[in-house]
Amino acid sequence: MANDAAVQPGKRLSAIDGIRGWAACIVLMQHFVAIYARLYPALDHPTFLLLNGALAVQIFFVLSGDALSAAYFSSGNRRQVDRLLAKRYPRLTFPILIACLAVYVVNILGLNFHAAAAPLIQRTGWTGAPADDFVGMLFYSFLLVYQLPPTSPDVYHPFLWTMRFELLGSLGVFAFLYMLPRLPKPVLWLAVCVGLMLLIAPDFAGFPIGMLLGLLRRQGLFERLLKSDTAQIVSWVLVAFLTLLTGFLPQPMPVQLLVAFAAAFVGLFYHNALCLRFFRNGLSRFLGDLSFPIYVMHYAILISLTSFAIVWVERQLGLSSLTVTGIVCVSLGACLLVAWIVRHIEKPYLRLLDISVKYILKDK
Repeated sequence: MANDAAVQPGKRLSAIDGIRGWAACIVLMQHFVAIYARLYPALDHPTFLLLNGALAVQIFFVLSGDALSAAYFSSGNRRQVDRLLAKRYPRLTFPILIACLAVYVVNILGLNFHAAAAPLIQRTGWTGAPADDFVGMLFYSFLLVYQLPPTSPDVYHPFLWTMRFELLGSLGVFAFLYMLPRLPKPVLWLAVCVGLMLLIAPDFAGFPIGMLLGLLRRQGLFERLLKSDTAQIVSWVLVAFLTLLTGFLPQPMPVQLLVAFAAAFVGLFYHNALCLRFFRNGLSRFLGDLSFPIYVMHYAILISLTSFAIVWVERQLGLSSLTVTGIVCVSLGACLLVAWIVRHIEKPYLRLLDISVKYILKDK
């Protein structure tokens, strides 16, 4: 096995987490900044990289495919897959439950101001399941979140539509890893899976792409490219070109195009030395550690604090570029704080989950 990032879990995972953290920030930018696009047309560029939440979601899926397969690719130990499979549903569901519970509390306390704020920024409000239905909230958190499309009238938390893809895509990753020892040409099989997914279920294509990138890393491809000056220059040119190109793409972008851009960005980041250094720095690792709580918790902030601020500022000062900037900054800060708190609630739960799974699987 090549002596590259695939066999250095700390470094590799920190880069993956760093990319994931900044992808979560792109989702925040879309929801906390681009919501003012009708007031300020200069913000009306949803395909541009820094405002493209749909592209960030596809990057999440690519990274998930890579991260979930990394331990197996590094060790060849199938028990790694057993543990991840056993933990996957409870790992995803606990933050989802906290996020939905936060929305429930916001609603029953009368702190949901989104309906009042939406007309002020010329947008429609989010609608869904009854806001004060506690049993319905629990049913959604444990089951329906993995089944319902975002347009369903029973959706309780509209930003969690990605979770059904995350869970099913993860199961696909684990199934492939179980079959891997029996496959003579795994790279070819993964390429076939990518092609099929792009044709029949493009939202799932990122998962085999992530595994494919992981296999290429194990074979030493990214290590060789990191040592090539020519590859470094080409990667910078392509990153810059793709970033600029995202501002001129059709709206909405087809899912297949989003997947292609996500795969290209992640692959370029993996073999660009300066990008890897950036994604491994302290700030990127901090954001990566909070990425899942940031993603699931920011809806509660948006319908409460952000929406209240829009209503209050419009009445007291009027919405202007200065006051909107202030609202955005306060919203981002509050979201990071709430995500940090949720992450510290989540950590002991994850330790207990890890211990429980090891006991169930009789791991030493």
